[in-house]
Amino acid sequence: MRSGHRWDNWNLKADLVNLLDSRDSDIDYFYESQLASESQPVEDFHFHPFEPRTYRVTLSYRF
Repeated sequence: MRSGHRWDNWNLKADLVNLLDSRDSDIDYFYESQLASESQPVEDFHFHPFEPRTYRVTLSYRF
């Protein structure tokens, strides 16, 4: 979710990332990997989780 305002050359934006604080994954991969302690590679799902709920405020100036 984003909200913002512009004054002349100034921009102010406020972002709310992951509004509902989902615990799901952003993307899933299936590939073979091997840890140092494992004797054989293992095929498995690897995932990148969503970012946690985060608030960001940006102030910018255009020349």
